[in-house]
Amino acid sequence: MKLATAGLSMLAVLLILLYIVNAGTELTRFLGNNVKLLVMDVISYGEEGFKLIKKGLNVSKELSNYSIAISKEIYEINNT
Repeated sequence: MKLATAGLSMLAVLLILLYIVNAGTELTRFLGNNVKLLVMDVISYGEEGFKLIKKGLNVSKELSNYSIAISKEIYEINNT
């Protein structure tokens, strides 16, 4: 039973990591090598642009926190 739980937990962590990597890849593709365009877009969108960037950073932080929490649970399961 513990093995099945650990397996499901590992699968959940892998899915979260894939989501984070995919989001990072999309962000990198969006940013490209031209940060100047991003800055110009944020300036043109004004406050809404800054809100979107802040929301994106918050989502990334939450996903990282979930990944850490799941990793801790897997560690505890494997060491009991």
